[in-house]
Amino acid sequence: MNTPKVLFLYLLLMPLAVVSSQDCLRIALGENKPPYAITSPPSGIEFDILTMVVAGMGMKADIKFIPNTRALEMLKYGELDAAVGNSGEFLSDPYISYENVAISLASSKIELQTITELGNYQIVAFQNAKLYLGAEFAQMAQTNKGYREISPQILINRQLYSSRAPVAISDLNIFLNLNNQLDTSFNIKQPLKIHRLFSPTQYRLVFNSPGYREAFNISLKKVVASNPFPALAQKYLPSGSVITFKPQGM
Repeated sequence: MNTPKVLFLYLLLMPLAVVSSQDCLRIALGENKPPYAITSPPSGIEFDILTMVVAGMGMKADIKFIPNTRALEMLKYGELDAAVGNSGEFLSDPYISYENVAISLASSKIELQTITELGNYQIVAFQNAKLYLGAEFAQMAQTNKGYREISPQILINRQLYSSRAPVAISDLNIFLNLNNQLDTSFNIKQPLKIHRLFSPTQYRLVFNSPGYREAFNISLKKVVASNPFPALAQKYLPSGSVITFKPQGM
């Protein structure tokens, strides 16, 4: 009996066996960020996409709302099967695209043409923004003493509208949606200036198993081919909204 060969085949097939034997796939989706992830009731564009993809794997999605930094720690210790990430050994294909922008109050008369110019301002950004918005943004964040990443994301809206931070970094749909949750002490009717400095941000899941990752990617291709995006836009976005969340290159 060739023991090393048998052991190799066992290790190779083991992740696929795990996929078929576990009913639920434990995924951390981040915090409450409508219209993509809504905690009560659990729903949203991103929530629905992942639910469809996992169903196509023959499993049920057990989606947890956990901030990204903590979720990646939980993944490391086997408390999750997948979390939103952009690096790792078992990284999925992109499943959703965000339209991340810089936002300022029009009254501040801030003009931004480049990412480097962000270094001149105090900035509030979503958690782990420096990991997702490219090397130039990461360098700016590292050298800008006025740069902060805060959670939950509604704090970004509060900081901008109260002029505590002149520039906010957020997905545009998330920012505008969270305005609905601010109390009347914030004047959300103030005109905004939207600075489109970034390419669309593609989000992926990082898995703890190659078997999960491969099964997810296969199901994802089928879901994208079925084109659920117009229906998701109709369900979660204002009438006439442009679909910006379809993953690119799929």
